Amino acid sequence: MGVAGVVNSLKDICDWFAVATEEEAAEVRKLCKNKILLLSFPENPALHGLENVFFVVTNREQAKLVPDCYKQNSFVKFNCGMNRLGFDEYIPLGFEPAGVLTHFFTATPKILSAEVKKFQEFCSNFSADLPISCKASSTLNCDIRCDIARVGFELYADSVALKSQIAEIRELERGDYLGYGDRKVAKNMRIAIVSCGYGDGLFRNLGNNKYAVKINEKSCKIVHNVCMDYFFCDISKTNAKIGDVVTIIENRKDLQKMATAAGTIEYEILTAFSQRLQRIYAD
Repeated sequence: MGVAGVVNSLKDICDWFAVATEEEAAEVRKLCKNKILLLSFPENPALHGLENVFFVVTNREQAKLVPDCYKQNSFVKFNCGMNRLGFDEYIPLGFEPAGVLTHFFTATPKILSAEVKKFQEFCSNFSADLPISCKASSTLNCDIRCDIARVGFELYADSVALKSQIAEIRELERGDYLGYGDRKVAKNMRIAIVSCGYGDGLFRNLGNNKYAVKINEKSCKIVHNVCMDYFFCDISKTNAKIGDVVTIIENRKDLQKMATAAGTIEYEILTAFSQRLQRIYAD
């Protein structure tokens, strides 16, 4: 969603920022002095020179590579059953980490309860006052201490909106071509050409009447294929004009509808938005 905008909006109310890459860690450090948790093991030794940057150790081999002077900056990750990254059991590392974290993979009560129990047993091998980090949404459904809650997707899902505008309008007759691929329209149509495409992160398979946008409070289907820079929508039943606002996503409900239409999940929809999109951050 844009590192600079997010950090500048939240740096005064957040103690930590969690990032996926070393490049993001360096960018966050330029913007604030808050603590940073890199959710992976760093490949770039220069990262250690950044103040208050912590990183994650997920296996014994990584633990051996941590220089003595930076062991106090490491978090140890536990694999609760997702079987992606993390230690499956406690192994003495020869040093006390800065914290412990995990990634609960389901909210199903019975399975989550078992995950929590295993994680708590793992944490019991470390100092009781070590910070514990978990995915924020999971902690709502279980009794577990969480000092560093990783909010992630939930930070944006209920507040994000995606809007564009009509760049051009065309009156088409049945049999006229529209877009790529020698495709013709099946009826007379008034078509809006909207400035947004798969180059901006709008999924190509949302065309062909699978998803509708809103123009002047009226629902308008996206027709034919989404192009790299534009998409087409049927505005035959509206009085829309060039320059009118096109609301592609207005709220969480729209985000869910788009994900369903694209055959994916809300997370992928949000992370697909490219840097071409202008970001506006509301207070």
